Amino acid sequence: MNNISSISNPIRAPRAAFLGSNLHHHHHRLTILPRRPNVVVCSSSVSTPTSPSLSVAQEANRIGSLSQVSGVLGCQWGDEGKGKLVDILAHHFDIVARCQNEREAVKLFHEIKGATPNHVTYTTLIDGYCTINDLEEALRLCKVMEAKGLYPGVVTYNSILRKLCEEGRIRDANKLLHEMSERKVVPDNGGANAGHTIYNAEGKKFALHLVPSGILNEDTLCVIGNGVVVHLPGLFEEIDGLESNGVSCEGRILVSDRAHLLFDFHQEVDGLREFELAKSFIGTTKRGIGPCYSSKVIRNGIRVGDLRHMDTFPQKLDVLLLDAASRFQGFNYGTEMLREEVEKYKRYAERLEPFIADTVHVMNDAILENKKILVEGGQATMLDIDFGTYPFVTSSSPSAGGICTGLGIAPRVVGDLIGVVKAYTTRVGSGPFPTEILGQGGDLLRFAGQEFGTTTGRPSSLWLA
Repeated sequence: MNNISSISNPIRAPRAAFLGSNLHHHHHRLTILPRRPNVVVCSSSVSTPTSPSLSVAQEANRIGSLSQVSGVLGCQWGDEGKGKLVDILAHHFDIVARCQNEREAVKLFHEIKGATPNHVTYTTLIDGYCTINDLEEALRLCKVMEAKGLYPGVVTYNSILRKLCEEGRIRDANKLLHEMSERKVVPDNGGANAGHTIYNAEGKKFALHLVPSGILNEDTLCVIGNGVVVHLPGLFEEIDGLESNGVSCEGRILVSDRAHLLFDFHQEVDGLREFELAKSFIGTTKRGIGPCYSSKVIRNGIRVGDLRHMDTFPQKLDVLLLDAASRFQGFNYGTEMLREEVEKYKRYAERLEPFIADTVHVMNDAILENKKILVEGGQATMLDIDFGTYPFVTSSSPSAGGICTGLGIAPRVVGDLIGVVKAYTTRVGSGPFPTEILGQGGDLLRFAGQEFGTTTGRPSSLWLA
């Protein structure tokens, strides 16, 4: 893991906000701070415009040189914008792997070809036209670049995408993104407690929890890794919602046979545990993630691969339900519940079969074939089970280590890591947040940025540096 980048996101309007070196537009500046070799940290601050430390060409080359296996990770409490970033970057990769889920935030980069005329010159002019609100001329120059064999880079497209969104032309922005999406996608760990929001070319909003962000890129392979806990009703609901809006999922989603199944009773148990904790509750999303990981760790969990062996499935489910009943007095378990669950999962098994795969084999074969892989992280470092604000954390590892354990790939193959932050910090749920903005100021930011949890709808705590 030889390169670590941190990409910052300005304050998000309800429409969208975009990442890139053009954050100096208006009052935001992207400061690229050179550290030791192979380490670049980018941060956003409110200040007067100044020249970036790295040239446009250097930044474009830096992005274009991302390693074969790269990761996008959250650096705060989640909701920094990883999902949309992955959605945009997916066209650069043969496979995109998702560690967990997340939403919003945009950055685009495209391969740069040719040397004369210099693409930096065109990019400077295009950004200038966007700044003076002449978007049509900026778009015309972009086409001129392509005609001359100069493919626009990240800085170029960020200028255009930013201006399209400022003018409310979200559909046009999405069309521009998807014209460039010609590659393949994957999650490595996590579950449906973290949500991410993406938009299609028509501006249709998709709030996803399990399906990776790259699903809107037609040629993207989406892999749900072995570290994910899968709630099948939720997965099928997401697939149905996508397909009903014209997004084909057939042959484009693979679910690891090692991934653990999250049952409805896990969600019930999650709520019972929060009730028991009373005032000291952790503030979970009550989607059963913690109890499911608990079943996994104490080794009585049920995996996706077990659906292929329905002769032993009832016995395994019985053990799991009996354990929950012995732990929680409010959980009522009987033979009728077992029978209903078994019948339901027989139907689920039949529908899920085309999606089940040995994703560890798929991932490592892809690496041997020199395919490019983008790993999408969910949540963020401050929610890591080991390194976060324990005990107010998630049940998995959304940091760099989760890439390897959640997908079954070796640490040596993981190259660049892109850390995503935004100009103000948010978190959903309980836990320490000493700098939280309360009252009218917090409400103003919360509603301006639509800072409500994708999963629960709960208002986020906010802090503005």
